[in-house]
Amino acid sequence: MRSPIREISDKTAFRAICLAVILVLSWLEASVPLGVPGVKFGFSNLVILVCLNVYGFREALAMAVLKILMSLVLINGFSSFWYTAAGTLSSCLSMAIAIRYYQKNKISMMGVSAIGGFFHITSQYVVAATTLYTPSVFGMYPIAALLTLLTSIILGWLSEKITGQISNSYYDY
Repeated sequence: MRSPIREISDKTAFRAICLAVILVLSWLEASVPLGVPGVKFGFSNLVILVCLNVYGFREALAMAVLKILMSLVLINGFSSFWYTAAGTLSSCLSMAIAIRYYQKNKISMMGVSAIGGFFHITSQYVVAATTLYTPSVFGMYPIAALLTLLTSIILGWLSEKITGQISNSYYDY
């Protein structure tokens, strides 16, 4: 039986590690563009997906909000705030809904991640069309959606592996 203090300290350490990993991955992603506006590898969203699997929606939402705020302050500045906020929050919410469905009907984590990626890129393009007052930005959307789908499937696969390792090691000590 684990003590409540140990449980709290483990969660706090996990949160701190997750936030640090999100920040490092966000910084790396910002410096490696994929050539299509709004499309990145999405590795920082991997952490949010793992948090959804391990601790649930509230924890993942907290990580998503912290990601948005920290990237605002440390990485991108205010110019990309709305894009980051829309993409991250819509992705987190859609993945949480998909995970709830996943547990009942066995959708793979690659599918959950693909759903999150779809909502992430779509909401970013909607923000772009709204802020630029033109729907012409959607001309790049099919390519962006395809690249996002590919990276999301990879992230879903990685998420399954990482979550399995966390679940296995959680009870080892």
